Amino acid sequence: MNSYFQIIFALFCIFTCKLNALYRDYNAICDRKEMHPEYYQTYCLDHTPLAPDWIPNNRKKIIPTLKAKCSKCNRSSIYLGYFDPDFRKFRGHFLAYLEYCHKNSSCRCYWPERTTEAAKISDSAYLLFKDLIKTTALSDLLKNEEDQKKFIENPVWFLNLHGLTVSLIAHQFLFSDYYHTSKVIECYAASKYNDRQLARIKDKLESILDTLYPKFLSLYKACYKRHPYKLIEQELVFMKLLVNDLSVLISSVDSEKINGDGGWSIDEDAKLQLTIPELIHNCNEDTAFHQEVNQHFQKEETLTELGDFNCGTVRKAERKADAPIFFPIDSEIMLELGSVLNDLLLHKQAIDTLTQAIKYNCNNREAYIERALAYFETNQINLALKDYEKAKEIDQRENFLFLHVKCGPYIPKQKMEFAKGLIKGIILGSQVTAENFVPDTITCFRGILHGLWAFALSPYETSREMINAAYAIGEFLNDHDTLECLECLVPELKDLSKTWHKIDDYLRGKKIGFMIGRYGLEIFASSGVIKAVSKLRALKRANTMCSLEACALSNKQKNIILEKSSLFASQKKEAIKNAVKNGNIFIRTENTIHHVMQKKHRWEKVLTLTGNKKEDFKTLLNFLQKEDVISKKYILKTQIVRENIRLIEYKKIIRDHEVRVFVNEYIDTGKVFLNNGWVVKK
Repeated sequence: MNSYFQIIFALFCIFTCKLNALYRDYNAICDRKEMHPEYYQTYCLDHTPLAPDWIPNNRKKIIPTLKAKCSKCNRSSIYLGYFDPDFRKFRGHFLAYLEYCHKNSSCRCYWPERTTEAAKISDSAYLLFKDLIKTTALSDLLKNEEDQKKFIENPVWFLNLHGLTVSLIAHQFLFSDYYHTSKVIECYAASKYNDRQLARIKDKLESILDTLYPKFLSLYKACYKRHPYKLIEQELVFMKLLVNDLSVLISSVDSEKINGDGGWSIDEDAKLQLTIPELIHNCNEDTAFHQEVNQHFQKEETLTELGDFNCGTVRKAERKADAPIFFPIDSEIMLELGSVLNDLLLHKQAIDTLTQAIKYNCNNREAYIERALAYFETNQINLALKDYEKAKEIDQRENFLFLHVKCGPYIPKQKMEFAKGLIKGIILGSQVTAENFVPDTITCFRGILHGLWAFALSPYETSREMINAAYAIGEFLNDHDTLECLECLVPELKDLSKTWHKIDDYLRGKKIGFMIGRYGLEIFASSGVIKAVSKLRALKRANTMCSLEACALSNKQKNIILEKSSLFASQKKEAIKNAVKNGNIFIRTENTIHHVMQKKHRWEKVLTLTGNKKEDFKTLLNFLQKEDVISKKYILKTQIVRENIRLIEYKKIIRDHEVRVFVNEYIDTGKVFLNNGWVVKK
């Protein structure tokens, strides 16, 4: 009987809380209407009570109008949310988009008032961010007025769920705007919540970006066809880099067909040829605009969000009057490109690119870590340690304005047991690699991606970041075990995804560690999904920091790691030398197997396949070498895609079937990496 009354009492309390929340929101709305009844009328730009004097006059006329008429005159009204002082957090995005519209006057593709596609994206984003606030620790912002005002800088009202959601999306027009917003939210969460709460928020944010990704990709391609402009090209490149799409190093828009409502298709000859320096706008071109923006914002006494998201907000008193405010995505594009170049073993180019990322944003922690990895792989350990120290310094600053990449969607309950298993597995996997060294898959040269830190650190010294990132990979594989990439990769990977929730944390760590030690971190590589790529890059950077942490702790540990690295490099060098001499074909990662062995590539026309993709791929490599397909006499086309990389297309008729093979040849070493290949359908 007591339990019955307890249940009734609990339901009564819940109902009362809900009723109080509704009453509070209703009163807030009534108070606002009472104090500013004109706010809930429709107005044109000239009669709006919100006075958008922070927008340059020559940009105001760009803002589109609505069907509703102004309550003061008969002209068309405008959306007042653009000017609401409580939605000030991301005004910088709005001003940057107005500048884009000014320079590319023929394009109005991203105004929700103008195109159905943009309106659908905005509506979808509203629901996604609303769910984010409701279902995570961010719901605290609806209860704590001080925290809310600190986060979104609303100077007037304590916003309800609807208002808070609108404050996060009102000024977002481009994919990079939503990316920036997500990172700002993540930074705030890192300063307020525990690991598990932060992990859930981060996971939700990645899901939001994954949901918006295809919508923007379709819109961008259609837009670029109609009125091409550098900013949209940059957006396309950035989006593809986020999902590890290496095609951006050749062209960002190729002969892919767009199956949208408009039925647009890209002309096969209209390719976007890209080089690294062209990916970023020339900052000098926009200096006048940025200075004009500064003049408007320096009149305000509150915080203004316009800087790089790693730098966070900038107070008026802390900003130099003549310092231009650059578009926040520049540093991130360079970071993502540098990560891809590291994946391609182009470490020297990666260093140059990541240095540029740091130049755009000196507090880009991840750029320092990626550059440290590149320095290590080029045997510049002292420079790697300097970047490690800088990344550590940024990470330790107690300020949510700096990005913290700490964990994935879940945290192991038994962290120490997981760490013990992780170290044990890496060592066992490395022993297998040493005994059966196969150079076909080249992921790194000096072994840093194979968990060198495990030979020098104890489980108690393993960083929380490394533990959480490794655990997140396991959880992701378990949740996405139907991904096509799991069909063809190493048996250990598929086994891990199937048994993850049946084993304890020690065995989980051991299985993940074994794959890291044997195959390197690239075994977890994926493409096409932001969440998957994000988790792999978080793991790679945590692994890099762990190895450099060990080197920094003592000379003894540093010597152990460098000795293991030197041994790995010597084995790799000798194996590569022999492989090149014998005409062997390499692959960058195991995922190349999946890509090349797709059914649509029709290899069964010239080969007898068993259904085991890994074994069939070995058969294919032997076939290509036996048939001498990679030969000068069968070259169809050659293109220099990087300073020392040549993309070569081969064509050969074999048993009445046309075989096409694409390889990347590293000019300085002669290494040949299989890029793609298929049997042409007649």
